[in-house]
Parts: sequence; C-alpha cells; structure tokens
Amino acid sequence: MSWEIKPIKHYVINLIIMKKILFFCFLLSLVACETKEDKINKAKEAVSLFITSTNLENFDDIYTYYPTAKEMDSFWKLNDFKVTNTIVKDEIVIIIGIAGKREIYFELKKEKGNYIITKTKGLSIHFDSKLYTFCKNIGCIPSDAYDVEISKVCKKNKFLFDSLVTRIKNNIESNVGLVNMSASKEPMSSGIWDRTDQVWVRGNIEYKNLSKYTIPSSTYNLYVNFLDKNKNILLRKKEYAYGSISFGESNTISIFEMNLNDKVEGASVSLEITDTDFIEDIIAKYAKGDNCKYSYNL
Repeated sequence: MSWEIKPIKHYVINLIIMKKILFFCFLLSLVACETKEDKINKAKEAVSLFITSTNLENFDDIYTYYPTAKEMDSFWKLNDFKVTNTIVKDEIVIIIGIAGKREIYFELKKEKGNYIITKTKGLSIHFDSKLYTFCKNIGCIPSDAYDVEISKVCKKNKFLFDSLVTRIKNNIESNVGLVNMSASKEPMSSGIWDRTDQVWVRGNIEYKNLSKYTIPSSTYNLYVNFLDKNKNILLRKKEYAYGSISFGESNTISIFEMNLNDKVEGASVSLEITDTDFIEDIIAKYAKGDNCKYSYNL
C-alpha cells in the first residue's frame, strides 16, 4: 500500500488567509460593539479638547476638532461650559450645554476613527446679536441655520446694518433743534469802564425732538450754540440734560451767558448721539424685509 503525499503549502496559505479574515472580523466586532455611552464619552472628549484649544487660541487644534470653524469670522471662548444634555442618533452625537447664559449646541460624527464637530449653534459671536436678529427679520437666516451659515450671512449684511445705524443717528441729530427763543443781549459793564466788544445774553430757549424716535437718557449730548449773523458758531456750550426725550417732545433751557463776543446775533440747539445701542435695538426689533432684502421701513 502506498500513501499519497500532498504538499502542505496550500494548507498553510489557507490558514494564514483564515487568520486574517478572523482578525478583520474581530476588528469589525469591536467597532460594532461601540456602545451609546462610548459614543457620548468620545464626543464629549472631542468637545472638551476643542474648548481647550479655543481658550489657548491654538488654531491648528481648533480646526482639527472642528474643521469648518475656519469659515466663521469669530466665535466665543467657552471657559465655563457645562453639558446639560446628550443625544445619539445613529452615527451622530449631539452635545448640548451652557456657557454663561448662552446655550451651545454641538453636533459630532466619527471620521477616520475620531469624533469631529460638524455643526454648532450658539458658538458664533453673531448668534442672537442685534445684527443676527436684523438678518433673521429680513429673511436672511432660516430657523434651522447653524453657526457657519449665520456667521457668513451676518458678515455679509454688517455694512447694511451699520449704514442704517448711521442714517438713523443722522436723522435724529438733524431733527432736534430750536423752535422758539426769548432772549436778550446787553453790553458788558465792569463798573469802571464798559466793554463794547463783549455782551451777555440771558433768556429762554425752547427746543423740540422732531424725529420719530425717542432718545433715551445718557445717550446724547445737548449743546446751545451762539451764532453770528452768518450762522457761524462763536461759542458752543454743553447743557447738562440727562432725561430721555420723547418724539415730539419740547423742552426749555434757561440761558445766562457772559463775556460773549458782541457779534453774537442768535442761537441754536444741537444734539449729538454718543451711544447708538438704542438705535441698534430699534433696527433689530422693527426692521422688515423678505428674501434677505431690507424694505427700508425705518
């Protein structure tokens, strides 16, 4: 009887292939066995590393953890971020938290074995700003927009917003002025000799806010201007007025000014806006538009 001897080479090769297949299956099982808790913890770690990078202004790491952050012009540092809620939707992990009074939303997914941030809401410095509200009210920002889109839209419309602030500011300043004056001027007298080149003026000046806006207290300076016959200002005197001035409101100033140039022939009242926050509030609250086109209703 003779035994047939078969080469074992093929068996060895088959065994190696089988081991590789088993090892690959083992790796797949590890991935498949990533629990919900594992996903949340890894996503939290990515968010934490991103926040640390922003506080250190390490932009290489910032863009590693949140690649599309480079499309935002600026975003907040989150020194006191606290997670309040976590959600897992298939391969997406959502981390929601509070930083100060702001709620921040992070959306992450796994790419090349690591969780990265793909979307945020509340991180952009424009989110919930007056500029943001203006853009939203004229139809530039949908309700489901995230930070990158919000940042781009706000940056695009900032010039329009700022120009509206300037236009309304100029409108208010040009519509507050003198409406009535009862004052007299007399030569200065020293008791020893008369000064014919100087006079004193006393009386009352009434001014009115003819704009359609109420001017809040502490947002303006009010001046009485003493004029020559050509309306040139000889002296500009700041009045201490602190109260708000409603639209259509009139007020009276009592004046008693000495040592004025004898060329003074009249007076005027001027107002200078020093704080435009209230104008930005007006624009954010009342501006209207559609399809990202402002209707110029203000």
